[in-house]
Amino acid sequence: MSRHKGEVILNIKEINIKGWRSYSPRGIELNDLKKINLIIGPNNSGKTNIVRYFNSIKRLFNNYGSPEVQVACYLKEEDTWMNSSDDVYCVLILESQGGLQKLEATRTLKGNKEIFKYNGNNDLGFSNWKFLSQNQVKIFSDVRGYTNTYAGLEHHVDGIRVADYIFNKGINDYEWYKQFQFDMSRWLSSLLNEEVKIGVRLVDPKRDQSPYVEDNIVNNECKNNHGFLADFDEPLKRAEFEVNIKKKTLNIKHQPQDLGMGVLQFIFLLSALYQEKDTECIIFIEEPEQNLHAKSISDIVHILETDEAFSKHQYFLITHSNVILNLVNANYSVHRFQMSESGSTEVTCCTKKVDNYGVLDLLGVQPSQLFLSNIVLWVEGPSDRIYIKRWIEMANEKYGKNFVEGKHYSFVFYGGSLLDHYTVLEEDENLSDFIDILQTSRYAIIVCDSDLGGTRNQYKDRVKRIMDRLNANRDLAPYVYQWITDGREIENYVPKELFIKVICEKIKKRSYFDYTKEKLRHFFENPNPDRVSDRDFENSFSFDEFFARMYIREEELENVSLVKAIINNVSKSFDKVLIANKITELWDDSLHSNSQLDNHLGKIIQMLENANR
Repeated sequence: MSRHKGEVILNIKEINIKGWRSYSPRGIELNDLKKINLIIGPNNSGKTNIVRYFNSIKRLFNNYGSPEVQVACYLKEEDTWMNSSDDVYCVLILESQGGLQKLEATRTLKGNKEIFKYNGNNDLGFSNWKFLSQNQVKIFSDVRGYTNTYAGLEHHVDGIRVADYIFNKGINDYEWYKQFQFDMSRWLSSLLNEEVKIGVRLVDPKRDQSPYVEDNIVNNECKNNHGFLADFDEPLKRAEFEVNIKKKTLNIKHQPQDLGMGVLQFIFLLSALYQEKDTECIIFIEEPEQNLHAKSISDIVHILETDEAFSKHQYFLITHSNVILNLVNANYSVHRFQMSESGSTEVTCCTKKVDNYGVLDLLGVQPSQLFLSNIVLWVEGPSDRIYIKRWIEMANEKYGKNFVEGKHYSFVFYGGSLLDHYTVLEEDENLSDFIDILQTSRYAIIVCDSDLGGTRNQYKDRVKRIMDRLNANRDLAPYVYQWITDGREIENYVPKELFIKVICEKIKKRSYFDYTKEKLRHFFENPNPDRVSDRDFENSFSFDEFFARMYIREEELENVSLVKAIINNVSKSFDKVLIANKITELWDDSLHSNSQLDNHLGKIIQMLENANR
């Protein structure tokens, strides 16, 4: 390809757009951009407006041959903030071989004309914008790989018949085609776990003409020396992909759709991108996960990130896919788009303080759990989730709501002491090893056991640290709620009679334990509710130790050493998750109300409402 006379632009480091569609005069900013940049968020949050902006620029410069000030109007009133017809601004920070470069543009509506001002309207500014829009930015809005027509499936990616280009490139540059065959065949072999070879063939060869690339190579004297794709002198020959799968001694030929629409899309998307492999491209892809099985989309994104064929590309993926989000590493940026109450798009860089991916792995947190939810409930473990999910369901009935896990909120387990890895909007630069809770979701509820009771009469430091931060910054109150349990742990909200019923009737009973002090096997009778019936289940008690007392016989009560051994052994054997499941099955809010619990749930419902407006 012909080279830009200025510097060769490699990738975008920052994007700032103001006044465009849902982007208010304050604008949106995407920064710290990487090799792969994920744009996520709910529907109608303005994600695709960034693609629309670059599409508009591409259309503008397609007919904008010289650095004039006024051009035919590609900017419409509806493209401006609140249909105001006010100016649209864009600033791009680009990384090139010579360092960082800044491109600026102001677009102004004036009657049926658009005034486009760029970097002081100098010639270099014009050529940079034109080169970027025409040569580097590639947009794929429809990557299904086909359209249903009256004649059957029409194969294309965004209207481009990819196989036609591959065939015509192949007959003009057979070495390029052989490399394409090799790469695509190995990718498909990995995807299908089969020995695969892919090729391209003519749809309607002439009589006695072989349909295959290798039999139609153009000799050097006839070759078009002006390049690939749009520079072919003759119309592109109509071609199609053919997939050969080896089964023992047989080679079975398939069309891509015979292997499923996901495989078809896998082939067409990678082939469309492969055409650009020798060019430094900035590629926008809308919803690449369409039709694709989880392994297919995972394979595609991994190939784009790591394969040498795509080393010159930078990607912007507009996605809802949790599979893609769970691939996030240091080569990714994640920007979450959401709509504010004023109707403007707001963008959060989710990776600013989630860059310590080792910490995420340690915590067992999948990135998609953080990035795909408007509000995250941070809980210590699975039993907390079981209780709180049931309580939210009951609160739904009370308040006439229908908040559903996975749609309106999600849970993340932080595992007790692992809360030490989190903070809330800290400013200290030394906190780079922390994960900022509000950089992962706009709203957060942090549920902490007080752990008060026994010998402890103060909150642990990790709980106090978050509490102190929230107290010091009251502006966080609408967005973060720290629920410190009123009792020792979440189980202290459960009525005593429910624990008795579940332990006595709903879970497997203990038969014996080895009493090491007496060197004998101690056999239990069935748990006896009388052991706890005359005792209050106080907030300072640990539920497992309290209800383990039901395994003590009356005649054993005076044997302090044995009682201690029984409580220690039985309490550790209780399955908190199983017990939580059984209790929530029996929980009836009309019979088991708790004013302290109701107070917390009221606040949670209010936050769920705010987060899901």
